[in-house]
Amino acid sequence: MIIVTLLVLSGLEYTIVVVEAAMPFGMLTLVLAVTYKLDFKIAADCSIVTIIFSLITFPLIIGILPLIA
Repeated sequence: MIIVTLLVLSGLEYTIVVVEAAMPFGMLTLVLAVTYKLDFKIAADCSIVTIIFSLITFPLIIGILPLIA
């Protein structure tokens, strides 16, 4: 949020940056782990953990976003 403020974003741009930052990182990490022959099980576990945490944190971010934007 500090970086968004330093970039002097407001309105829709501010909302887009905050919502995008709150998203789980998806499956790209798993794809990179398989591509470079790394431990893809750890990458898969990390992806699942971030998705589960986003189920809790994303609604909170969306809820407080009108208060801070």
